Amino acid sequence: MERALAQAAPRGPASVPGGDPGAVLALACHCVMVDAGMKARRGRRPAAAAAAAARPPAAAGRGADPRAPPRRAAPQCVLPSGAPAAARWPPPAGWAAEFADEWVFRYAAPGKASTLVLHCSLQRATGRMLVHTLEAGNEQRNHHMLGLYLPKYVPPGAAALLGGAAWAGVVAHGDALAGMMADHVIAPLLDAAEDLPPGAGADAAGWADGGGSRRAGWAAWLPGGGGASYVLPAVVATAVALSVVAYVVAARRRAGPGAPRR
Repeated sequence: MERALAQAAPRGPASVPGGDPGAVLALACHCVMVDAGMKARRGRRPAAAAAAAARPPAAAGRGADPRAPPRRAAPQCVLPSGAPAAARWPPPAGWAAEFADEWVFRYAAPGKASTLVLHCSLQRATGRMLVHTLEAGNEQRNHHMLGLYLPKYVPPGAAALLGGAAWAGVVAHGDALAGMMADHVIAPLLDAAEDLPPGAGADAAGWADGGGSRRAGWAAWLPGGGGASYVLPAVVATAVALSVVAYVVAARRRAGPGAPRR
């Protein structure tokens, strides 16, 4: 678990917003999902982050050189050694800013047609966290829950480590967490999730990267790259039929009521 957390948050627990033990446990659950083959969807951002990104840049301060290149943000996915972190482990930007005491992660899974969701919610008064997985679009039939006790997995003694750069000793019982999630909220989720249509494997990577949200659902998997090849002939045939009907009606009106019908 420590190795996975170091890949997901290379700067250590200090990079978790607010040093929140609940967010740390949610991040550990995310690592279990990734280890099971999930790929984080990065196409959505919380409203606050999207609004911040849409704001115009602040004017340069007095004395600033307008010719100087803009400052670049420090890279987020860099290991302490300087080597790039594995791209599949880090959670989406803003993962801890969407809701209070709730953390939501969205994934694509190989061979599955729908987005899969991990939702962790914490009741601070009791220290209980509800881990909830579901299949988007099929929430009523394919959703699974697991209850966790926060102090068991992020012990109170680890509070002093939450501001550091190392993950050692921060999360306990990682193997037990992974085993319970696999049995109760991952395996049944994948078993019940809708499969991609046959022959859609070549497009699975684009779907996982969020490209599927720009396609026309199941029609995108039809031969010919979508339903357009079937829609166009239908439109043309309909237009031709309407033109023939209009021509016949106009001819009858010109011929008068007593003209024979062909």
